[in-house]
Parts: sequence; C-alpha cells; structure tokens
Amino acid sequence: MADNQSEISSADSAEAQNQLQNEQSEHLSDSPWAKFTAEQLMENCPYTVALKVINTALWGVPAPADANETHATTWVAKAIHDYNVSMAWDDDLFIDYKWDFEGWTKELFSKVERGTLRSLKSVLRHREYTLATITPGWRTLSTTF
Repeated sequence: MADNQSEISSADSAEAQNQLQNEQSEHLSDSPWAKFTAEQLMENCPYTVALKVINTALWGVPAPADANETHATTWVAKAIHDYNVSMAWDDDLFIDYKWDFEGWTKELFSKVERGTLRSLKSVLRHREYTLATITPGWRTLSTTF
C-alpha cells in the first residue's frame, strides 16, 4: 500500500510540475512583447546588446536567481532600453538601477552576455552615474568586468 501511495504521489507531483510549466509557457506567449523582435524593441537605442540572445517573450519578466543566459541578458537589455528612453539621470537612475537589480549576485551578472553587460555599464556612466558610488550593486557590476 505504501508503494502504491508513493507511485500516486510521484504521478501527482509530475502532473503538477507539467501543469506549472504549461502555465508558464502560456504566460510567456501572452506577453505583449512576444510579437516583436529584439531588433524592433531595441531599434532606437544607441547601446549594443546581444540581439540573438534576447527572448522578447521574457521582456519585462524579472530574471530569477537561477535565470539562464537568455533570461538574464533579456532583463539587462530591457533595463538598458528603459534607462535610455526614460532619460533618468544621477540619483533617479540609481533608484531605477537598485529596483531593477535588487537581489542580483555576481553569479547572475556573469550569466549576462558580456557585450550587453558592458552596455549596461556604459549607459550608467553616460547618465553621469559613476562607479565610484559605493553600493553593493555597483561593486557587483564593476567586478564582473
């Protein structure tokens, strides 16, 4: 009887996991950004990002701690785009950066395509926010290069 319950429990667990994956896939396909290409989303942005790595269905979906290169790079590319469009400078930019990358670790930054990561650093510098500002987030970003 215990073996039967174990088999049922395993089957229920597998079914629940499949259902969760299907729901996540449906959520991503419902993304309003999924119909665009990375080139279209980054069209007027002067910063270079890895267009072939970006998944537009993940545009605007925060990268979790265990994100892969595609998800992490997509999140950084969106941040670069948003910083360029918003025209935020100095402290306003820093507030946006802290919000966008709260909880990010050196390991997560290391998953981002290198050229895209350099562009993030560039947009932050061009917006007159220097890496001299002492914060854990900046240290993480600056030591990744």
